[in-house]
Amino acid sequence: MTAELYGDRAERCAGVFYGGNPAGSFKAAWVCVAVIIAWTGSTMTVLFGAMKVPITSGIERVLLLVIALIRARETSPGTG
Repeated sequence: MTAELYGDRAERCAGVFYGGNPAGSFKAAWVCVAVIIAWTGSTMTVLFGAMKVPITSGIERVLLLVIALIRARETSPGTG
């Protein structure tokens, strides 16, 4: 059944080791390698870039905000 449906494309779509066109398979393999490298590189750039951001600066800001809110609550009139 496969030969009936894809018989006209068999030589063109066959792999290098099965007598097909080596240029097509070789190009597809290099495109696959390039996509994998681009995907991995972009993911690692985002992850390692996020790791460079110091977490303490965000925590310090939150703590300073909480302390300021507590002090404002303590000094505001009418709280009991």
